[in-house]
Amino acid sequence: METAMQALRPGYNQSGIPIQLQGNFFKFYHKQISFCLQRYSVFFTPDISYSLSKLRAKIIFMAKPQIVEHLGQFVFANTIIFSLQTSPEFIIETSYDNLNYTLRITPTGSLSQPKEIMHFYNKFFNRVQGMLKLVMIGRKFYDLDKAIKLSQHKLIIWPGYVNSVGYYEEGCLLNVDVSHRYLREITIYDQIKKIKKKSPHNFREVIAKLLIGASALTIYNKKSYKIDILIGICLHQVILKKMAKK
Repeated sequence: METAMQALRPGYNQSGIPIQLQGNFFKFYHKQISFCLQRYSVFFTPDISYSLSKLRAKIIFMAKPQIVEHLGQFVFANTIIFSLQTSPEFIIETSYDNLNYTLRITPTGSLSQPKEIMHFYNKFFNRVQGMLKLVMIGRKFYDLDKAIKLSQHKLIIWPGYVNSVGYYEEGCLLNVDVSHRYLREITIYDQIKKIKKKSPHNFREVIAKLLIGASALTIYNKKSYKIDILIGICLHQVILKKMAKK
């Protein structure tokens, strides 16, 4: 009885038929032929939780002129600063929201690992898109100035894209995908009133099925919020209060 043998994969570039493929990956080049990125750790006093990244970024923004004096232009990533300049450890003081903060910035060496370089480039491109006035929702960026309005359907379409930097055989490549966000020109309150009028007997169940798990966007600050089960509890509390008053 013959024994089945597993087929071996041919060696790299040794056999097969070459085909040409195209993808949405882009190679980018540095303006300087050779450079070395330096990494610095940032310590806050009083301490700030790692999860409060926005607060850290605001404090760094307030201290930016002082940091630039030591490091030149830099990119901040929660607890790390990337810069082309080298500097010994230094301490600066700043204030935000009527609180004083002391920042100790310590050099931790240059970037050499691919994952570290990828981390820097992703932060760098996010910063560039912020400078272009693109709005970040989740991990995607949208151009609100080029929004498409469909009044007859009460819809607004935001054109945008999502990008990420990965490390491949050719080095760091930028991957860009097109993304669109569709928004209904109707408030949650208007939806609730419409549902209550259409289904007065079981409107709570219909509202919960339609809205819980959906996302709502506040126009004034372009922030997205997810509707959770609390909306059902709030409606129930309102009804109980009305019944108690009667």
